[in-house]
Amino acid sequence: MKNTKNYNIASEPFSTKTCFARIVDKRLSRKEKRILEFIHNKSGLRTTQTVKGIVSETACSESSIWSSIKSLRSFGLIITERGVLSLSKPAKTIVKNLTSKNK
Repeated sequence: MKNTKNYNIASEPFSTKTCFARIVDKRLSRKEKRILEFIHNKSGLRTTQTVKGIVSETACSESSIWSSIKSLRSFGLIITERGVLSLSKPAKTIVKNLTSKNK
């Protein structure tokens, strides 16, 4: 057993991907994770259609979903092109990790 008094998690040999996954797991809300999964599963929908779809699948208000999308955009996890939401490369990695955890 490790001496917890002097234990420093930073000394563990983690990959960048593992560190990133841990940060995401701790910092993104459940709602934000569900939004990323929804966009991944229903790609190609216009932004408003995406929001309405998420609202219908969750108990969240439309304004709450819009706010979360704005936040995810500011993190660089969601990209909007021609009115269509898509996931950035890091977000695709997040969703891949989320779906593998849920199995």
